[in-house]
Amino acid sequence: MARNGYIVSALDAADHGIEKGKQLAGKCGVFVDFFKANIEDFRLKENYDIIFCSGVMHFVKPEYRNDIFQNLKEHTNQNGIHAMNVFVEKPFIAVSENKKNGVDRFRWKSGELNSGGVWHKHCTDIVIAENTVNER
Repeated sequence: MARNGYIVSALDAADHGIEKGKQLAGKCGVFVDFFKANIEDFRLKENYDIIFCSGVMHFVKPEYRNDIFQNLKEHTNQNGIHAMNVFVEKPFIAVSENKKNGVDRFRWKSGELNSGGVWHKHCTDIVIAENTVNER
């Protein structure tokens, strides 16, 4: 997004994730405002035109999801966009024993992200939504 002229802020809970992002931004010759934060504790204070979450929301415990999504909605500009994906359970695809006991235990149920029925055959749900209302 930064390569396309957007002002970008990015968070990661891990130092190595931030370092990888900084290296990539440097390779691309762009600036990205990286900061360390845990999505379960962090809440936006500024508004954004685009909120993009990939490889993030499937780590969120179910009890934090509504609060996080409410915060994202409140800080999305009118006509702004959310683009998110999550790993989901599919009864016809086996989950490895390694995944059952790890972070993936917070997997979402298919459809729980309100994807509007657009399913990804590799066990992710994706939602892209636009804020078209003035009131939040």
